[in-house]
Amino acid sequence: MKRKFSLVFVLLVMAITAVHSQNHMDLIMTLTGEYVGSEYGTSVVSMDFNGDGYDDLIVKAALWHPECQVGDYQRMYGKIYFYWGGPDLSDQPDFVIEGQHPLHFSGYTYSSLQNHMINAGDMNGDGIDDLVIPEQLADGTRTVSVYFGRAIPQTEPDIELYYPQPDTRGIFVYPLGDINGDGKDDISILLIPGHTVPAASILIWTDVFDNPVLFRTSAAFTDLCGVGDVNGDGFADMVHYNQVGEERSFSFYYGNETCSMADSLLIGTSSEPVDRYAGQIGDVNGDGIPDFVSWKNKIWLGDSVIDSEPDIAIDIAPWLSFSYGMWPHIVHGDFNGDGYDDFAASDNRYAGMSGQAAIWLGSPNMNGTRDLALNPPDSYSYRNFGWSKAAGDFNGDGYCDLAVSAPIWTQGHTWYTAGKVFIYAGNAELIDTTAANEDDVLPPALIEDWRIDLYPNPTPKDSPNLQVAFSGDAYSKVQDGITLQLYNLKGQRLFQKTLNPNSLQKSLLELKLNKYPAGIYVINIKAKGNTKYSKRFCLM
Repeated sequence: MKRKFSLVFVLLVMAITAVHSQNHMDLIMTLTGEYVGSEYGTSVVSMDFNGDGYDDLIVKAALWHPECQVGDYQRMYGKIYFYWGGPDLSDQPDFVIEGQHPLHFSGYTYSSLQNHMINAGDMNGDGIDDLVIPEQLADGTRTVSVYFGRAIPQTEPDIELYYPQPDTRGIFVYPLGDINGDGKDDISILLIPGHTVPAASILIWTDVFDNPVLFRTSAAFTDLCGVGDVNGDGFADMVHYNQVGEERSFSFYYGNETCSMADSLLIGTSSEPVDRYAGQIGDVNGDGIPDFVSWKNKIWLGDSVIDSEPDIAIDIAPWLSFSYGMWPHIVHGDFNGDGYDDFAASDNRYAGMSGQAAIWLGSPNMNGTRDLALNPPDSYSYRNFGWSKAAGDFNGDGYCDLAVSAPIWTQGHTWYTAGKVFIYAGNAELIDTTAANEDDVLPPALIEDWRIDLYPNPTPKDSPNLQVAFSGDAYSKVQDGITLQLYNLKGQRLFQKTLNPNSLQKSLLELKLNKYPAGIYVINIKAKGNTKYSKRFCLM
């Protein structure tokens, strides 16, 4: 019996070792700051800035100074480094933008937390990603500066929004995606109050050539983050975090053509401190609809109807939080090329400020257990590895890569490091290490088996009768009752009817919609408590 146990144990160890030997991402390049104390890597961004079809890596050194001065962040200029992606990826920058005066690309704190750069998407509609950077002019005026992507980049911003001191003490910017469906991407701007402003303000900027509009004001912490078009209606959606006293709330907002932001869904509340983060994680379960993460590290899988209940909890142990360091706290891409988006997060305070990053692999049975941990090199501990991150195919091999920065020695009160950015290559051999622990699930029903057709679609308001045709084969095979539900885009159920399956095949059901306002609606077909098919229609 002992010999049998030993053999089983050895085989188990070999199997575990084999799985973990597959799960690795090779360090293909290390980028290093110009001099000790420049905080190279305080913000990193992935985007195709020069429009050549390859993801580029953009890195900020918040405390760079033209004369390499160290120690007083109020005198630091800051510098932006651009590395063009592709097979010729180099550790030498291809383009730079240097700060022109103290605090130009820096900020009020050593870590410059308020001044992260963002890939704003295509704000001007030319098909190339655009870069947004909060800046500060020599007279103290704060700006939101937009650099349009182009084949030959320029060092001066194309658009600047001005917010004078002391009315605005700091600025955060977040990408929203195309929330109003005009074909151009939008951003939100959080203005941190100064001495003469009573509350923080969130602005929504949907037209880069016009002024932003006010979304909300708040006396405490607040922000508005884009999460992608998670209900598949053609408009990007958002999550708003707000704090009033000790009460904290997360609300999901639907994008729409008028940007009215009237439709919202409360997805979480807390009277205790909680990470404010919400963000995109791509399509982790491969159903064609983006997914997102928000309140208390929970995942909502995209669906035609979003409700307040999350689908997956992310296990971040042994970390305390992945919301330290610089935004974004989660980045995503297909690191193993299997067609499912994966996401990466980090805790730069882990292990005495050494830091650690990790990857969660997407799959049809997506779970919240991490599949790969990345640690800083032994020679580079205590530098806040994971402070900032970016995901993109930087070397052009078809697999998403991960860039992780380590810019700051311990808490940053002493300048012992120049800052580094480590680039890890995507790997086709990455596998879900927890798949063997998951319960088998039945394959989803084929969409054509449960198909419904709607006539007319769009449905005119002057003749608001919608015909529903049940044309899939599944209706003739089901013995139990079938339920038809009507939802609006707020996720509110407006109508429900239980149908007899024996009378559905090749039959029509007429819905009278005269009491409903114009808008986009969703019809769900449910059997045995599970949604089998969903279809949207427009009432005009």
